[in-house]
Amino acid sequence: MIRTEDWLTGGVRGVNGIPRPFGDLDYMPSQLAYLGLVLVLLLTAYLLVERQVKAPWGRMMRAIRDNELAAAAMGKRIEARRLQAFVFGSALMGLAGALFVHFNRSVTPEAIDPMIATFLIWIMLILGGSGNNRGAILGAAVIWIIWSVSELLTDRLPTEIAVQAKYARVFIIGLTLQLVLRFRPEGILPERQAGSPPHR
Repeated sequence: MIRTEDWLTGGVRGVNGIPRPFGDLDYMPSQLAYLGLVLVLLLTAYLLVERQVKAPWGRMMRAIRDNELAAAAMGKRIEARRLQAFVFGSALMGLAGALFVHFNRSVTPEAIDPMIATFLIWIMLILGGSGNNRGAILGAAVIWIIWSVSELLTDRLPTEIAVQAKYARVFIIGLTLQLVLRFRPEGILPERQAGSPPHR
């Protein structure tokens, strides 16, 4: 529906010509400068989220996650807290989306591949370890490295083979997921429970 609103979204052409920070630099310095910006924002978001998780608000949210009925019996407003978590997560996703759009300098209806926006992100969280921020970052790094390196390798193959080889990327990611679920279902960096020793 929104594709037909040319005045708002540019229709099927999307929105183009979006400026990128450090876009006036040469290619490689521009890429490195933008990577530095992303890393700074990632570190800032990580530290702020970690502080919030360790605060009373974070402990309350974990209590609701672990036992909603018990949290409700203690007088916690479950619906309001769910809305807070939704808004909190949406703000972080909005920041990531803004960085992604400025990196590509455009946004079109085809810009977000469901394979990347759904499947890969889900696997990133499972692989790294759900329930903790370090695991989410590690899982994202590992899966994206596998995805990007495999793309570079398949692009070097002859065209008729490269098209088929791209499906092998999905197989590798799926195999990685199966191995993690089989041998380490809690993820590479599982969530630490209160009072438990560091995981080795």
